[in-house]
Amino acid sequence: MAIKHFSYMDLTPEQRRKGAADARKRLSAMLAVPFLTPDQRDSIQGQLQNLDKWERGDLPVARKPAETRQPVNHAVGVGEAVKLDAKVS
Repeated sequence: MAIKHFSYMDLTPEQRRKGAADARKRLSAMLAVPFLTPDQRDSIQGQLQNLDKWERGDLPVARKPAETRQPVNHAVGVGEAVKLDAKVS
């Protein structure tokens, strides 16, 4: 059985636009919180920049794993040793 590898590039541009719009709303709401630390604010702004790249299809896609790997089967056994000292009268 082959495993299908799915990336964001398999989405249509319309699907990416809709997903990006939803994520922008959430991130913008997070930026509106007055108690954010500067690190948190920078992180959210970085996510917004990555979101723009994601929407345009500019993020790098990880390479697919090598197709030459053969399946491996493992056998596992479970055992228990119980010491019994019984006296019969």
